[in-house]
Amino acid sequence: MRWLRQLCGYWVREDWLCSPTDPSINPNWQPLPGNFTLLAKSDQLWLKPRGQCVPRGWYLFSISHLGDNQRAIGCLKTGTHGMRQGRPMYPVRNRLRIIHVNRARSLQLELQRVGKPIELKRLRLIRIPFARALSRMRLRLQRSDVPRPSSKSHTWSHYNRLLNSQANRHALISYGRWQQQVERPLLDQVNALPTEGQEQFVEQTPESLRAVEPNQWVVLLRPGTRLSSWALRAVGQQLQSIPLASMPLIIYGDEDTLASNGTRINYRFKPAWNRELFWSDPQYSNHWFVRGDIWNNLFDRLKSQNWWDI
Repeated sequence: MRWLRQLCGYWVREDWLCSPTDPSINPNWQPLPGNFTLLAKSDQLWLKPRGQCVPRGWYLFSISHLGDNQRAIGCLKTGTHGMRQGRPMYPVRNRLRIIHVNRARSLQLELQRVGKPIELKRLRLIRIPFARALSRMRLRLQRSDVPRPSSKSHTWSHYNRLLNSQANRHALISYGRWQQQVERPLLDQVNALPTEGQEQFVEQTPESLRAVEPNQWVVLLRPGTRLSSWALRAVGQQLQSIPLASMPLIIYGDEDTLASNGTRINYRFKPAWNRELFWSDPQYSNHWFVRGDIWNNLFDRLKSQNWWDI
């Protein structure tokens, strides 16, 4: 029955293959597991219909998945150099997309931002008449207040531009690429800052708690946590520009993990101050900068118990 479905241009979930690694580098195509749950080796998964190619025609693609991949993006690509057709593919909702294959060729779906287990509930590719595809595209453009295109070919162009723009607004880059493109220029500025003012910070661990001067800052570090070489310089420079009346009580920052080979992984970008999240999440931060006068008020209480269990 599978060959008959594919002959008619109809692929259901069991007619797809998946690869946890980039197939252009290390092809590892496998049948989708029976338990419906996939786990990417990075933050991407690749899927394709079983077989060599998808016949020419217009298709309706649909996907529905469960899990914590709240900002998943799906990019469909036909052939080796074909146009990428992308859109957000958030969980729970059934996401639909019109696809045009202008000649028989391979088709591949790249799911991005899927660093957590993903449960595929629906995965279908169905060939449909052009009239139905045109109707769905016009309806989608109408809901987005896009002026009606003057021709059928322009409808396809406008439809792609609309959905691809949604994906591009939420596009991701790898953490390594973020370090090179975003962090590196900022660090060049930080490294040019003067080093004075770092004496106002006093690093403390559970084994070395003590009171400090009111104008100093206590840097609390969980066991195994360490600051980057430029952290104190950057924070100290920012504090110099804040009036005393507006001085924060505590400071926290983003974190990542050092792998055994020295690579930085498992990034955790922090939100602005969120009181409810602070009370409910014991992993809100692994390090805190606490203003000296606030720290001294708490010091006597902390001495009498295991401070990290508070």
